[in-house]
Formats: sequence, structure tokens, C-alpha cells
Amino acid sequence: MEQILTPSAMKAADAMAAARYAMPSLILMENAGRCIVDAMERFYGPVAGVHILVVCGKGNNGGDGFAAARHALDRGAVVTVVMMESELSLGGDALAMWSMLAKSGHTNLAVEPSFPPARLRAKQYRFIIDALFGTSYRGAVTGKYLEVINWMNRHSAVRVAVDVPSGLNALTGSVESAAVSAGLTVTMAALKPGFFFGRGREFAGTVIVADISMPRGAIRECSSHIYRVGELDVRRDLPVRSVTSHKYSVGTLCVIAGSRGLTGAALLSSEAAMRSGAGAVILCVPESEFAAVAKRTLEVMPFPVAATPEGTFALEAVLNLSEKIDWADVVLIGLGVAPHAQTDIVVRGIIASTHAPVVIDAGGLTALSGNLDLLGLRKKYATVLTPHIGEFARLIGTSAAEIEENKIEIARAFAKEHGVTLVLKGAPAIVAAPDGSVWINSTGNPGMATAGTGDVLAGVIAALLAQGNTAPAAARNAVYLHGHAGDLCARAKTQYGLIASDLIDQLPAAFASCA
Repeated sequence: MEQILTPSAMKAADAMAAARYAMPSLILMENAGRCIVDAMERFYGPVAGVHILVVCGKGNNGGDGFAAARHALDRGAVVTVVMMESELSLGGDALAMWSMLAKSGHTNLAVEPSFPPARLRAKQYRFIIDALFGTSYRGAVTGKYLEVINWMNRHSAVRVAVDVPSGLNALTGSVESAAVSAGLTVTMAALKPGFFFGRGREFAGTVIVADISMPRGAIRECSSHIYRVGELDVRRDLPVRSVTSHKYSVGTLCVIAGSRGLTGAALLSSEAAMRSGAGAVILCVPESEFAAVAKRTLEVMPFPVAATPEGTFALEAVLNLSEKIDWADVVLIGLGVAPHAQTDIVVRGIIASTHAPVVIDAGGLTALSGNLDLLGLRKKYATVLTPHIGEFARLIGTSAAEIEENKIEIARAFAKEHGVTLVLKGAPAIVAAPDGSVWINSTGNPGMATAGTGDVLAGVIAALLAQGNTAPAAARNAVYLHGHAGDLCARAKTQYGLIASDLIDQLPAAFASCA
């Protein structure tokens, strides 16, 4: 799994590289400058003869900019460097890099000691390298820095951000006033969380990780325990079937779902579980909805249980359900389950008493609200919760906006406190495990913002759990495969035409790509 480092972890790794691994920080900065120009040439072609503007702050980000300017000059570019602060304000490695640049003897170098001179405004540049602020920057951009960022964003040049677009919070992805809108971001040593959340994907553009020779040991020891899920991770973790497998040995599911007018969620999740390798799936629905569901199922086995007059699960349903729950390897509960006093009691009772792994979504989460102590009864047993932001906000009694501002840490804290695996759905989905590890999904597209896709995801998670994946592995594998199926659908039917049942059809192809 690919490491993602918070700004504080990256700072610690920088310090450890020098203190423990004898890697001078100046070498890392030199490598950063070279990697920036390498990336520009990789994506846009040789820089020889090309006009480049490098806008530098006074810190180490500016030092990376000075190094990039020198490497671009060495390759024949025509470079103008804008220094936002006086040379006297430079220190440490940034000052050393400025000295090397100033003494390089390149005739294609121009230096502007401030911004914005009129002659600079009139020039046309192919690239603007943003080397203003590093990953530790927080807060609103003001004054001349706000002016220069707005000017860069209006310019037609390709904007290349050093480490992180200036003004973007590298931890949360938030932008308080303005940020550089980059076409390419060259980030050092590891990805940063802010690229995935808030406005990070909007402002960072294409992000590549530059290998600046940061010692691998420093990155491991300073880990934020945040990872990006990729194809190789899923391939390693997918359940492998024995040649002697039969339908009851590869995962049995009891799906407790549906209510009047909401049977689609029950069908989608059950069918997705079958397409994800479950050997047998029983779908328990209120008896008032049984006939409608039975007409739509082939491989899934529908089973009627006691219903209220409103078409939800009645208290008597517990008697019907106990045998099916005991039969199953995994219980999936809550999809399409409308709130009702009797139904909520049934759902809470199943969550509290079932020893099998349980996946809880939708109406199951509603029944849990105000009753999170029930999760403490399940700490010996695998439990997966799959809320979207709104459901999670109601579950923990906060606002969606507050969660968005600190999504990773709030999800991590919840999973650790309650001993559950939390799948926080969104763009992207994240998975938080009881041990504090967090995974960010790398697949999916905006076309998946359509009714029913979350139901499909719950079915995939439950099926992988039933086949032997641990709860964290089932969750992270499922979000990747679910998103990959969505990407395949978008290619075939466009993001506009994608519907949830399309994902089920593409799940086999998604699995095949990782098998």
C-alpha cells in the first residue's frame, strides 16, 4: 500500500533523514529541484528554449524553486525568478540554493526582486512554477501573496506546484481564500492527504510523487498510518478458493433488508454479493414485500418474515430471523429498512446478539444512532459500518461540515473507540480500522453519485467478509473493486448514463483485473 504522509509526519521524516540516516537536507532539496523539471519534461516535453517563471517564497519551498530554476537553466530554458521576499530573509538550505542559482553564471536567468513589476505582467510564459508555500502552510492567503496567486491563476501558462499548490491545506484539502490552480503538482517523497479531500483534487491537478532519495526507513518510522489502496493490494488480499470448494464453504450471507417502497436496495445488495463470490445468499424481507421481491430474484433466496402494517420488520420477525442468522457466515443489515419503533428494536437486538460478522448500513445506522454502546458488545466480532457523510454526522452527533474538515482523524478515532471498521463513503471513500490504520480509495468517478451504488458496495463488502477477508481487508478491497467497476461502467455508458445495477454487471471484470 502506498504511504500517505501528513505534513507533520513529512516534517518528522525530513528531520529523521538527516539525524538518523545521514542524508543532508540540501541533497533532498537538490533532488527535489531536479525532479520538478524531470516531471515537467515527462508531461510536456523538453524545456530547452522554453520561458519559465518561478515564483519563490522565503522558506524551503522557495529553496526547491531555486533548485528547479537552476536545473531548468541547465537544460536550456529561459528562466525568470520572482523573489517574494528580500534575499536577507532567506536562511538555511533556501539561502544555499539561492546562492548556487545566483552564482551559476547562466545568461538566460532574470531575477525580479519583487512582485508585480509591469514588465513581468506583459511577458508570456509556458510554465509558472509555484514555490511559495510548503505543506505546513495554514490559513487564508492575504496581501501580495493573494495578489500573486490570483495573477498566476489568470495566466495562460501551465502552473506547476512544488509539493502542494500554495494556499491549499495539505492535511484537509481546504482553501480559505485562494490557492494556486495547478495543472501538475510534484510532491516530495509521499502523497499528502489534502490531495484527496475538500478542494484538493480541484487545485492539485495531476499529482506525481517525486523520489528525492528520502530514506525509506524514515518514511516507515514516521508513518501517518494512512495508505492509498491500489490494484496490487487488492490482488494480494482477494480470497482464493480451494479446488474442493462448494457453495456453503465460500461464504453464506443473511441479508436483512427492505421495506415498503424500498426493496430495490435489498435486491441490489444481494445480487452484488452473489456477483462478488458469495456462495449462497438468503434475503430476508418483510412478508408484505415478499411477493414483489421473489419475482425479481433467481440466485438469491428470498425469505418472508413478520411485518408491521407499515411494511417494515415487526417484533415477531426475530423468531423468523434467528435460524437464518445462525446459518449465515455474515449478516448484512439495514439496506432499505425504513425507521419504525418495532423495526429499530429488531435491528438493535440483532446487532447486539449476533456473533457472526455484521455489515451495517442505512436503516441499521439509523437504529444505532443514540445507541453506540451496542457496538461495545461486538468488540470480539467483526463489525463494518458503511455510512455516507450525512449518516455519519447523525451517528456521532456533529455536522457534516465538521467531518469534512477533519475526515481522516474523526473516522480513525471512531473506529478505534468502538472497535469497528468504518467505511466512510464519499469521493473518495475511506476505510478506518480498529487499529487506527486508514485507507483512501483510488478508484471511482462522479458518475457513481447515483441512487443505489452504496447498496452495491455493502453487498461486495459482505461477500468478501464471508469468504474469509478480515473486516478491514474486505472493506478496502470492496471500495476499490466497487470503484473500478464504476470506472468500467463510465467508459462504456458515460458518467451520465451509469446506474447502480450497471456496477453489478461490471463486478466480474473488476475482480478479473485483480485476480
